[in-house]
Amino acid sequence: MSEEVLYLLLSFIFFALLHSLMAATYLKGFFTRWCGLNCYNKYYRLVYTILSMVSIVPVIYFLFTDSSLIWSAPAWLAFVLYFIKGLASIGFLYSIWQIDGLHFLGIRQLKVQHGRQAIQLSDALVTTGVFGLCRHPLYFFSMLFLWASPTMYWHALVFTILTSVYFVIGSYWEEAKMLQQFGTPYRRYQQQVPRFIPSFFIRRYFV
Repeated sequence: MSEEVLYLLLSFIFFALLHSLMAATYLKGFFTRWCGLNCYNKYYRLVYTILSMVSIVPVIYFLFTDSSLIWSAPAWLAFVLYFIKGLASIGFLYSIWQIDGLHFLGIRQLKVQHGRQAIQLSDALVTTGVFGLCRHPLYFFSMLFLWASPTMYWHALVFTILTSVYFVIGSYWEEAKMLQQFGTPYRRYQQQVPRFIPSFFIRRYFV
């Protein structure tokens, strides 16, 4: 293993640990007790987004320091793969829109008025649109975008594999929290909608 791959691996582990830690219920509870519910509702998601973006910078840096080409698709296949990347980008953006992108980034929460501590800004259970085709469209479209690469370098392949593994593991952890939050409706949703691979032939009774 080269030093650069090792640094890439360590950088990704740091990002994954920070990202997972800040998504953990106990840390959110600690933050709420420390600064109050109003402060949590207003700032936590934005801080979470900023720290996630900052911690991914070293990973991105190592992605652009590699010249070890693994594969390069012929022109006809490259066209198909770029088309798939385009569809994945549209699907990802639509998924963000469905869950309110400004809320997802923590920007909308800044408009919460002081003193409205009884209002908990938690994510709603979305089961329509792309969320009615698979339970984790953000993960699915991200992985589709990464794997549909006409040219693949060694560092990019390592990153793609690490990201895919992280998404799979993270989906189980995320669903455990969703079950705790939403209970039976989410269990029905799990039973009727696939985890990653979209299905267009689902009779939906969970809404």
